[in-house]
Amino acid sequence: MTIFFLPVTMISYATSLNLNCTSFDSNHPEIFKEFDTTVGNVGIELTMNLRDQKQGGSIGRATYREPLHLWDKASGNLTNFTTHFFLIIDSQGESELYSDGLTFLLVPNSSRAAPETIPGGNLALAINDSLALDSQESNFVAVEFDTYSNPWDPQTQGNHVGIDVRSMQSVATAPCLSNVMQGNRTYLPEWVTFGFSVSTGSLSQINRIRSWEFSSSSDIVDSVIISTPNIEQLQQKVEVIQDSWQD
Repeated sequence: MTIFFLPVTMISYATSLNLNCTSFDSNHPEIFKEFDTTVGNVGIELTMNLRDQKQGGSIGRATYREPLHLWDKASGNLTNFTTHFFLIIDSQGESELYSDGLTFLLVPNSSRAAPETIPGGNLALAINDSLALDSQESNFVAVEFDTYSNPWDPQTQGNHVGIDVRSMQSVATAPCLSNVMQGNRTYLPEWVTFGFSVSTGSLSQINRIRSWEFSSSSDIVDSVIISTPNIEQLQQKVEVIQDSWQD
């Protein structure tokens, strides 16, 4: 069994927003669901389960219905926001045959995935894999948790985290988790929609958000930090979860 236990902190430096979902049920009207995504007691199920997988893969998006004021047009500075989420990527016993990954995304306000979006390595950010690198067709900034090696991915890292700016070819990557990077406000409009996007292709995996917290304030600073937990601590948590499931 391959399980990724990924608590992630993302801070980017102006109307405040507050979301605090430490658990889920079916009553979450503040979360906008697209395609195969459902919300229930297990969390936000972003794609269909392997056992009820439809042919050709599964795609999904879950976004917060209220827009985020990402940056201030008058000063050009960024809003201050923090998000934590606990996600599980479960291959259901497959050691190699699973795909494709998921992202935490920022897109222009009220943006939705195109109805003709096809499952695959585009992770429901681009319409299809052929347009995955077309920055003229796409407008997003995302943190990807990639579990499948596509031609545009680093071929030496395997499962990795990446920063995607209008293209699925990441501007920076790190194996599994652990990195700090700089961002740029100019790729997105002043107001954005934020949440998760995910896709599975001919291979599949469970993609589930178990909890999600988000808060923003009216503070304006001119920097971006994306931080992730220590990899050794992460591996210890994975081992604890695996042991508990085997008992």
